[in-house]
Amino acid sequence: MFNQDNKLKDLQAEMNRLNEQAAGMVRDNAWMNEQAAAMGEAVYYGFENNNLVDLMTETVRVGKNETVSIAHDIRGLSAFHVARGGYIEESSLHAETDYIRKDQIGIHFVEHLDRLETNFATSAQTLIQLAPQRIDAEINKRVLATAQAAVPSSSPYYTATANLTLTQLSAAIAAVEDVIEPTAGAPVIVARPQMIRKIRDALTAQNNYSMFLPETNEDLLRRGQLYTYQGTPILTLKNYTDEFGRSYFPNNELWVVGKDAGKTAFFGTPRVQQWTDPTVDYWHWSLRTDYGVSIYRPSHLRRIVDSSVAA
Repeated sequence: MFNQDNKLKDLQAEMNRLNEQAAGMVRDNAWMNEQAAAMGEAVYYGFENNNLVDLMTETVRVGKNETVSIAHDIRGLSAFHVARGGYIEESSLHAETDYIRKDQIGIHFVEHLDRLETNFATSAQTLIQLAPQRIDAEINKRVLATAQAAVPSSSPYYTATANLTLTQLSAAIAAVEDVIEPTAGAPVIVARPQMIRKIRDALTAQNNYSMFLPETNEDLLRRGQLYTYQGTPILTLKNYTDEFGRSYFPNNELWVVGKDAGKTAFFGTPRVQQWTDPTVDYWHWSLRTDYGVSIYRPSHLRRIVDSSVAA
């Protein structure tokens, strides 16, 4: 408790120091450029280390002006049985190549200079905490929308059910495991807590825990949580709302995802700008970065929608 109190005092002292410094510097363009750049680095660091996209797609980070290609499955190379020393028939490789299109995402923050003069540290800290969450949520929203477009209700990879069963989930996992590349690792189960509870409830129907070893049963009873099913990691989404608190990930959807179903590319580092509108004394801070998403192997996804759960 003593150490925690000391840390809080040190943090408050640092915030007070920064606020005192800002009181005389918020109109100094060089100082504000320095602070804006530091905030941009902190925001991008927070985003890179808390990004669910890395778990849902293959993710690459390249230079600003580089391109990211998608080589579809390479086919055409054949092997032939021949008599010893005989002529081996010819074959050649062919593959279609696409490129990930760049999109841009950004944040534009505005604050009155009078407030910054007395509360700069708090405003900066709030921005550093919230901005990575918003960027992460919006990019995940784009990834989900792309996946939903790739696996519509008419797709053979779409399952509509009135109540999720373990048979349906097992079939989805097996289907994805059957097609993913060895380098992609194991598939993952992605859903909000309500659908994850459906898995747990199905496993523990009528309080029957006979499917597990005693220590696993005890863990389920104590915590009520399940982190894998048939060796497949379960990813329970937490950051699935927009800036108004509205969910973009349906409560009744569960996905089994092979990471090689698609690719997310980030191009370069974010561009940070700051400026002051002298006519109204407002300070502006913006961050923008380029990225792109492509789902090009829908067969490596399974989408299960349960009508017994409210969307």
